[in-house]
Amino acid sequence: MTDLYFDSHIALSPRAGVEVVAGVDHLHGRGRGHGGDFDYTVDLHGNDPPSGDTLADAAAVRITDHREFSGLYGQVTWTPLDRWHFELGGRVNRTAEARSTDTLEFSSGIRQTGEDRRATVRGSGFLGVTMTAWQQGADSLHLFANYRNTFKPAAIDFGLDAEPDILAPETASTYEGGLKTRLLKDRLAVELSAFQMDFENLVLSQVVGGIPSLVNGGTQRFRGTELEVLARPRPDLTWRVVYSLHDARFRDFVTEFGGVPTQLAGKRLEMSARNMAAGEVLYGKSAGWQGSVRASWVGSRFLNKRNTALSPDYLTWSAGIGYRLRNVEIRLDGWNLNDQRPPVAESELGDAQYYRLPARSLLLSARFLLGEEKNPPPPQVP
Repeated sequence: MTDLYFDSHIALSPRAGVEVVAGVDHLHGRGRGHGGDFDYTVDLHGNDPPSGDTLADAAAVRITDHREFSGLYGQVTWTPLDRWHFELGGRVNRTAEARSTDTLEFSSGIRQTGEDRRATVRGSGFLGVTMTAWQQGADSLHLFANYRNTFKPAAIDFGLDAEPDILAPETASTYEGGLKTRLLKDRLAVELSAFQMDFENLVLSQVVGGIPSLVNGGTQRFRGTELEVLARPRPDLTWRVVYSLHDARFRDFVTEFGGVPTQLAGKRLEMSARNMAAGEVLYGKSAGWQGSVRASWVGSRFLNKRNTALSPDYLTWSAGIGYRLRNVEIRLDGWNLNDQRPPVAESELGDAQYYRLPARSLLLSARFLLGEEKNPPPPQVP
């Protein structure tokens, strides 16, 4: 894969409180895939797996994709008063993509070729406003709202069974609003937001005719609220808790199950939890001991698009400890310490197959600094 990106822009400040940015960018992408497939069978115990050297190729596959993605963009930031801040931006997008596939089956000698082209011109943009409702010293309350209309070419599938058809681009319209506040001389911070996103042509992975493929998923709506509270009672101690309530549903998507067309409108997107929460405690100064503990909870979610298989909620723990000198930091970090292994993502290899949460893991690391950091970041659990 080859990507070449170019950007050129100007930034102006024609008057006090006004900033203008305008520019042009271009992304050139070229990808090639060349491979083959073969039959490889291992029993469930994993005993005596066959050697790959003895397996004959069953097919030769070539996939080529070229994409040009260009844009003209501009953004205006206006602060007429200390309490008000406005942002307005727009972009004209143009994509031109060409794809070709070539598959040769050795057993039958059948060769299948295909190609497709797609060009799209579409605008996108955003509008946002922030108001400072109250401020006293370091304490403040900010209200914000924004709207975004976005555009993105569809993802490319370089799998051996990829079709030549180019999927429709993904588009979304998003509304968001909320508040941010800092209290008690910046020792307490609270952020609350709510959003709604209407998505069209979301790229989904599913099995078509027994073969994993990427498809456009019609229209979906994502709604939710998110809350974050951060407390810093001492400079070396931070406590953070976050909670989110999400509702991700299909609005219009017809797909086949067992050869029968099925409308999924109103169904929740698979693997999307409605409730999630996390809490963590961080301790550490610029030198000396560092420590962190985190708990993450994920609520129940459906494993399939028809919402017939519900997976229960799960909780994981992570922690880290370290010691920092002037130029070196030694850490021991652990993730999923209670070794939970629930399904967390669908596999692209077949229907009703899933990837599980990675097992318990530990990492011992040493970080060497090229000089003393005046304001080092607080310890984090990735």
